[in-house]
Amino acid sequence: MNPTDRHAGEGAAVRSRVELFEAIRRDQRGDGLSIRQLAEMHRVHRRTVRQALASAVPPARKQRAFVAPVLDPIKPLIDAMLREDLDAPRKQRHTARRILARLVDEHGVTNVSYSTVRDYVARRLPLDQDLHRSAALRCDRGTLTFAGQIIETVTDSHRLAHARKQQNAQKVASSPAR
Repeated sequence: MNPTDRHAGEGAAVRSRVELFEAIRRDQRGDGLSIRQLAEMHRVHRRTVRQALASAVPPARKQRAFVAPVLDPIKPLIDAMLREDLDAPRKQRHTARRILARLVDEHGVTNVSYSTVRDYVARRLPLDQDLHRSAALRCDRGTLTFAGQIIETVTDSHRLAHARKQQNAQKVASSPAR
């Protein structure tokens, strides 16, 4: 009996990479199959079989590096405009359209689109500045009697407080640029 016949279709039944790696390692130990046979049996690339044989834990997924070559040089300019808006009344704050117009007029930026500026500004500010609230943490301490023993408890609860100006200042100053 051919080893590949016995496990036909097993690759489709394996649900996660950990289970796949486990099955590959088990089949290699039990049957002594080659890397090519294991790859065909589990319907994966030979590189995946080598990874499974080298380590029982699959490698972590690579994080995609986001690069914004057009936006990177003007991010400090946009952030400065948004910081100025923290002290301005709500109706006088910059919109993404106005930020783009200022970039073109004052700094000669011509290679950035409205949607790029809009998306960046949306990530830097809260979605709804009027309803944005910061949460202050309040801890309540108490005691509880359970099974004849006295247990000290700590309960954390959130208390909403209007702090739009401070919250926006912290968000613009501390949020990472994407």
